[in-house]
Amino acid sequence: MQLTVKIDNDLMADKILWLLNSFKDKGVEVIAEDLKNEENSKFTDEYIEENWQEIVSEALKDYDSNYTKSFQYKIDRADFQQMKESL
Repeated sequence: MQLTVKIDNDLMADKILWLLNSFKDKGVEVIAEDLKNEENSKFTDEYIEENWQEIVSEALKDYDSNYTKSFQYKIDRADFQQMKESL
């Protein structure tokens, strides 16, 4: 059986890896991969300079310019203000 676990907290990841490594003599093989570096390595300065138009287009593909003029925007904004005040 193969298992993939995503752990965002580095301290917790170290503890879990230590626990899993204690089962090596029972046949458990631990393969640790740091995906944060793989995801971020794609967005180097050179990559962004060459592909900035594609990046911006992808980010704005679902943008609705009429949203800020809509009644739903006013409701969402009021909900956000209320949430912010409660903090």
